[in-house]
Amino acid sequence: MTNHPSFNQRLMLRIRALACILCLGLSSFTFAQQVPDNPGTFRPGSTGQVQPASGIFPGATRSPRPNSLNRQPGTPGMRGPAQNSTPQTSEQMKQEEEQQHLQYEGLPVASIEFKGNQFLTGERLYGTIKTRIDRSFDAAIVQEDVRALYGTGLIRDVRLLVKKSNLGLHLTFEVFERPTIATVRYIGNRMYLDKKLTKETNLKAGDALDLFTIEDATRKIQELYHDHGFPKAHVSVLEGLKPGERDVVFYINEGPREKIAAVEVVGNDPHLAQDARLLTLFESKAKLSNWIIGGDYIPSKVESDMAKLIGYYRNLGYFQATVGRQIDYDDSGHWVTLRFIVNEGPRYRITSMRVEGNQKVSNASLNKLVSIQPGDYFLRGQLNNDIDALRDLYGKLGYIYSQVTPDIRFQENPGELEVVFDIDEGEQFKVGEIDVHISGISPHTKNSVVLNRLSLIPGYLASNQEVRSSERRLRHSSLFNDGAMMGSPPTIVVRTEEIQTETEESGLPPAPNPKAATDPAQNTIRGQSPMFNSGPQIDRTSAFPLPQAMAPRVTNR
Repeated sequence: MTNHPSFNQRLMLRIRALACILCLGLSSFTFAQQVPDNPGTFRPGSTGQVQPASGIFPGATRSPRPNSLNRQPGTPGMRGPAQNSTPQTSEQMKQEEEQQHLQYEGLPVASIEFKGNQFLTGERLYGTIKTRIDRSFDAAIVQEDVRALYGTGLIRDVRLLVKKSNLGLHLTFEVFERPTIATVRYIGNRMYLDKKLTKETNLKAGDALDLFTIEDATRKIQELYHDHGFPKAHVSVLEGLKPGERDVVFYINEGPREKIAAVEVVGNDPHLAQDARLLTLFESKAKLSNWIIGGDYIPSKVESDMAKLIGYYRNLGYFQATVGRQIDYDDSGHWVTLRFIVNEGPRYRITSMRVEGNQKVSNASLNKLVSIQPGDYFLRGQLNNDIDALRDLYGKLGYIYSQVTPDIRFQENPGELEVVFDIDEGEQFKVGEIDVHISGISPHTKNSVVLNRLSLIPGYLASNQEVRSSERRLRHSSLFNDGAMMGSPPTIVVRTEEIQTETEESGLPPAPNPKAATDPAQNTIRGQSPMFNSGPQIDRTSAFPLPQAMAPRVTNR
């Protein structure tokens, strides 16, 4: 029969054990306080003295550190580099590594190893670099390999370790990976499949886990729904934003799909702008017949329609016009009545018109080309036509870089304004050398074919209108390819800088002309009229004298 201790005996044993533990703890604490200071011992980051711990027991207080304020740089106990040490930047460290790699130039590569990769496989990393085993070491190619590893976007840092042995060089690429996406999931999407959303966000498993990329994907999904009739759609991220999360989960609350039942315009003058005319400006369209063909309610298009309506009234002279919107839902919450509220304001009239900055052409000649007159309502289209007419006039007279800027000045009285045409004439130019460049695999078209379709004559005043007409004739001649798949269309480029030729200074003889022995010398212009100087010259400008003599031009190559 076994005798078990009673309850009182067990209690006494436990009390004795606790008393022993407390005695041992107090003795060790007293020994720690009575340890003598040893000035010869040193610990990095201390002042050379071992300080007793404080804050644990009430009676233990921390003595001050008298030497802590008298530290000098470079002395023991100073945290940081010494006086003579200079920290190196990342660029300097990279340059030192490149200098170290140059000593291995030309040695064979025995092995290549990748270290630190957890999510990326060695095969994928090996396929990214160009350095190969049993080939010579090239420092330039190794630097390209490091840049290629950075370019994957999955690695934030790369270190190259080189070890030399009898077999050759052993290269170790130590990579520090970025967190990658394990899975991408979409919850709550009924309108679009996961495949459509993946194409829109461009997020897939294996990509770098970047918070900015996830936020951008959230914005793209939300814009996709807003642009297709779901203005109340909201997208949130359930997983993927916290550290350690590799699964990205999007929660999509689509909301109801809203369509436009009717579009109305209120406040417009029907004699000036009818409802049917204003509705043609809007991108927001009402339903045609049923739910499928009905127009979606897109808030961004409504804002664009308001800006178009304001621009339409500004072009008619209503500079103070404002446009608002009102949206009414039906009982189901799916159909919307879109109403634009227009406040036209006063319509402005032109009180005066004048031209400034002209020196070569008189005001009377310019006023004949201007159609707007004092007392007329302001019309933006009419103003643009007058600007084009003034530019064409100066372009015909050789001022190909002239500028005409309208200045609309509002008067103190409401509804009145003044129009001032500010003209910068610039310099006058004449047609000089005409150079023909025909590109293609095997160009066979002669220069004369191109020159015959030009209405530009060397020595005459340069005209923007003639340049446009000549370019149009070349494009419509069906001699050259035109279109995005076949090549660029014929284009005339005007250069005003002086072209300096060095044929005489180079000392080389002129290039022989194979047709000089067979064809007689002809003084031709544009391949037409072999004897141009024999007949009377035609004054095409009627304002400026023509040159006395004109240089001949060779038409055939």
